[in-house]
Amino acid sequence: MDWTGAHSPRGWLSRGVQGRGRPFVVLLIALLVLLSAIELRTSWLEAHLLHTLDAHLTYTVRKGAAPGLLHAPQGPYDERLGYAELSRFLSRLDASGFEAASQARVSPWLAWSTSFGLFPVYGEKTQAGLTIRDRTGAILFARRRPNQIYRAVQDIPPVILQSLLFIEDRDLIEPRQRFENPAVQWVRLGHATIDFGLHTLGFPLRTSGGSTLATQLQKFRHSPAGRTDSPLEKLRQMTAASLDAYRDGPDTSAARRRIALAYLNSIPLGAMKGYGAIDGLQDGLRTWFGTDANRVNQELTAPRPPRGATLAWRARGRAYREVLTLLLAIRQPTLYQRDPVALSRKVDRYLRLLARHGIISRELSSAALAERLQPRRADHPPRFPFLDYKAADAVRINLLTRLGLSTLTALDEIDLSARTTLDGEATHRVTAALERLKRRDADARAGLIAPQLLDRGNPAGITYSFTLYERTAGANLLRVQTDTVDGPLNVNQDTRMELGSTAKLRTLVTYLQVIASLHAQYGGLTPAQLAQARVDPRDTLSQWAVAYLSGRPDADLKTMLQAALERRYSASPSEAFFTGGGLLRFANFERSEDQQIVTVSDAFHRSINLAFIRLMRDLVRHFEFGPRGVSSAVLDDAHDPRRARYLARFAEEEGGTFLTRFYAQDQGVPPEKALTALIARHRPSPFGAAAAFRVVHPRARVDQLAAFLHGVDARWQNLPAAEIARAYRESDPAHLVLGDAAFLARTHPLQLWLLGYLRLHPGATLREVLGASTQARLDAYTWLFKGRDKAAQDSRIETILEQDAFQRIGASWQQLGYPFRSLVPSYATVLGSSGDTPAALAHLAGIVLNGGVEWPTESLEQLRFAEGTPFEATIVPKEEAGRRVLPEEIADAVKSEMLGVVREGTGQRLAQGFNLGDGTVLPVGGKTGTGDNRFTRETSSGPAPFFLDRTATFVFILGDRFFGTITAFVPGRTSASYDFTSSLAVAILKTLEPELAPLLRAGGAITPAPPPRSPSAQ
Repeated sequence: MDWTGAHSPRGWLSRGVQGRGRPFVVLLIALLVLLSAIELRTSWLEAHLLHTLDAHLTYTVRKGAAPGLLHAPQGPYDERLGYAELSRFLSRLDASGFEAASQARVSPWLAWSTSFGLFPVYGEKTQAGLTIRDRTGAILFARRRPNQIYRAVQDIPPVILQSLLFIEDRDLIEPRQRFENPAVQWVRLGHATIDFGLHTLGFPLRTSGGSTLATQLQKFRHSPAGRTDSPLEKLRQMTAASLDAYRDGPDTSAARRRIALAYLNSIPLGAMKGYGAIDGLQDGLRTWFGTDANRVNQELTAPRPPRGATLAWRARGRAYREVLTLLLAIRQPTLYQRDPVALSRKVDRYLRLLARHGIISRELSSAALAERLQPRRADHPPRFPFLDYKAADAVRINLLTRLGLSTLTALDEIDLSARTTLDGEATHRVTAALERLKRRDADARAGLIAPQLLDRGNPAGITYSFTLYERTAGANLLRVQTDTVDGPLNVNQDTRMELGSTAKLRTLVTYLQVIASLHAQYGGLTPAQLAQARVDPRDTLSQWAVAYLSGRPDADLKTMLQAALERRYSASPSEAFFTGGGLLRFANFERSEDQQIVTVSDAFHRSINLAFIRLMRDLVRHFEFGPRGVSSAVLDDAHDPRRARYLARFAEEEGGTFLTRFYAQDQGVPPEKALTALIARHRPSPFGAAAAFRVVHPRARVDQLAAFLHGVDARWQNLPAAEIARAYRESDPAHLVLGDAAFLARTHPLQLWLLGYLRLHPGATLREVLGASTQARLDAYTWLFKGRDKAAQDSRIETILEQDAFQRIGASWQQLGYPFRSLVPSYATVLGSSGDTPAALAHLAGIVLNGGVEWPTESLEQLRFAEGTPFEATIVPKEEAGRRVLPEEIADAVKSEMLGVVREGTGQRLAQGFNLGDGTVLPVGGKTGTGDNRFTRETSSGPAPFFLDRTATFVFILGDRFFGTITAFVPGRTSASYDFTSSLAVAILKTLEPELAPLLRAGGAITPAPPPRSPSAQ
């Protein structure tokens, strides 16, 4: 076909124009012009096209994880509500044992539009934040930003709405046509474009704004930093605002009111100390001026005051001026907070302008002009009622850690609803009961607690903490966690406290683990084979195991564990123990125990210290010289080659300790001044002072030594030159070793070495000092390696072996939930010197109650992010199998011993069980601990007492479902005024029966749980 002739479009058009078709072309063009004019006037086509497109920008929420996440903008709104960080949050939660139960799936059109950088279009929330509900659905905590909003346009005082529209967007509410796009005003946009172009070309013009309220709302929320930094960013704002305007239909009448409402509730008004970022008019009134927004709204909607009512007009004028100030501060709120005078001048101009255009009356304008405001630079918000939110605080800290956020303020602003396992009502009852115990003349003195338990000290000074878990099929659920600290500190898990004899519970478990490992090693062997077993003479536990199994070769683990609990130890305090690098003595709590020889079981029930000190010694020696330890020949044979290695380790470790202390002492002090002070303090002979000087200044001249000696001590100013010269020669570092020089100077050799190193490296860090001091540390202990004093060497080797043993004991504790990386390498660890946390002790009780299986500990049942948005995700804990960490026989034996503590030991105040009030009595077991942490330290005026704290703790099990801890705690110097013991904690638990009974009664039967995922741990 020939398209170049009469049949081509050009040919047809030419023929039509030349012939009778010309009127039709003119008519067609006129019709197109008319339709374009109508469209520009009515926006009918635009409205229906955009609404049709909106119908494809959808999402649905379905079960399981979505294959991909919607791309979120990086604006202030998206960052604050957590949408921009949602992908990171979900990754962290997945790594910590959570999974998606349901999640939003977005339509291809919505995913496609956001991948090109458009803002997602959906029903955005004006107000959102963190909500925490307890297991019954009751709200424990709720934060909303903004805190106060207008719920509907009808709630906005008309004068506020009219003033906003006059300032920002005069045609928003009453457009010419109902289909008109509120996001674009072509005349206004054209003026702004022309002004911007002329300004770019260098004309001295102020650019006018082309943004409508709809586009400003998109900018505040979704543009980076809430700003427009390019024409492309402006286009993104306009496109998103246009699509949002037609989301509910082609008619934008309702959308316009929605935009005005959202704008007033969302305007950014800077930030203020104590509150953070400020959004919305009503929150702005409270934070900028300390004004009640409800009062302002009432003032501006009240009937017009009579002409002569001065006070009424003054109140109305001040209220309106505050509102207008905020509406005009939107562009630069931080600047105007720093320069309120400039803002005040701007407000005055607008007051006159608004009156001239009839938006406000001249009386209101005059009244507002007469007022002067001073925006506050800083505010002191109401004190947070920590005691009212103890249940929620535990969850908030948990969420803070899991989501990787840095502040609770950031967490509280996330669009997140969390359901916790906590029982809010029980937590509030327990908190109130513990608070009552702190009143001096109330319950503590009225018989709830026996007077002798608090015969000294003010009850108000005691801090209490309480934790309760419920064992269920497959998880341990946190039901109550509270304390009486009026602050954000969580005593249950955020503090390392010496909890006294509760450490005997961990020690007992370790002891039974050792017995179980020996049963696994030697059980089943014949007596003849056992007779051939090589056991180190210092390994008492292995010796006992071999002897026991030789007499009962068929004994099963349960029988052997029971026999191990019947082993006897002396409780005599007459013996001193070499431990922790020194010779220590220990005492029993009751002197009547001093002459007793008791079983391990009885020592545990009655918490007899010396028996457990000796048990810990046996454990340490087992880890030192047992199957995985070393031969005791390292101590017996002075020529054993391993001795040098252990002595070198001791020199490095103790030398590092001394260097750390000296570095802290001399940090920031010039070496010359530090050396002078050192000599003046220790007062060595002139020769000793010369030796110290030559270590620090190895290349010094004799005249420099003379000047140093003359300046250090006035008595040395007359020293003969010959004597100084002799001291100079004999203190030559090439001949006088570091240790000898320090001996003559009466100081530690590493302190002299450090001063010399810091003189050459004045900015050296402690890490650099330790790295450079390896040889110096060995040199400082040359005397130790000479072998003249085997006893001195043995004590150092024993110290290192003990440290290794406690590392292995610590590792076994950590496998059962001990929260710290190391133990104090001393037998005193069995008395609590290594510290613990109530929460970690409760975790161990849960393992015991669960028959040696460690189930996940949960305090969160569900997390729902961004509900009702295309970012919505509901997250729940993954179903996990338990992990066997103790043989069942050990768990049963420990549980029996814990019941014995209450039945016949230190917990007898609960011997009658826990009465639930309905005829049910739960048996109680546990372990008590008293932390009496008082020390004596040497001062210039002699020994002085030093009080660290005093604690009373009871870790308990209630029936076959519940377990937890209760602790009484007095910190610092005030603990000297208290003498309470762990009996206080037991008594307080007894007083909590009525508060806990409803929760304990609610527990039903435990359904079978899946088997543990690992074999029995030995």
